[in-house]
Amino acid sequence: MLQKDFEIFKEKYQETSFTKSSNNLVLELYSFILKNENVDSDFWTEGNGFEDIHRILFDFDESDWTDLKNDVKNWTSFQVELFTNGLLCPDYYKADFSENEIYNLENRFAVLPILLEIGETEGEISNNIEDFIKSYFPLMNAKSTKIEYSLKELKKWNDNEKGWRNRETGQIVRSPFTETIENAYKKVCS
Repeated sequence: MLQKDFEIFKEKYQETSFTKSSNNLVLELYSFILKNENVDSDFWTEGNGFEDIHRILFDFDESDWTDLKNDVKNWTSFQVELFTNGLLCPDYYKADFSENEIYNLENRFAVLPILLEIGETEGEISNNIEDFIKSYFPLMNAKSTKIEYSLKELKKWNDNEKGWRNRETGQIVRSPFTETIENAYKKVCS
């Protein structure tokens, strides 16, 4: 979506539009989320919502990913939640990934530290992060600087995390995906 087209689109959603990006693909992604954020949850979980996010992200190049990481901090909590679920939603029916698809997964992985930084990791999202790492980390080039940087950031976040309140016991416990982060970190950084 071109920025001039987004400006027209934004008029309709001015109360909930908080992007500061001028990147065409980031605006396309954001306008999709903005337009559909109040659509029934079945659209997102059983319909095409998360698949459409994957489709848009597939066209991103390195500069688009950088712009996205800088802009997502401006979005509402609910918009970030929809994006995060779409970003992390696994493709259960796919076994073989092309080189371009793996590149896309690596870029999706690189967004995880940003999500942790802005605090969008409660509940289901933390489970999605863990599932994403477990499902896709083995496919990625673990020695890529992008993956290494992301894992260092994930580990730093996890090491500094004060803990999470266990809903059943009320006790403070470490992040539910500590072991997953630690295992991935050991593979890449040791």
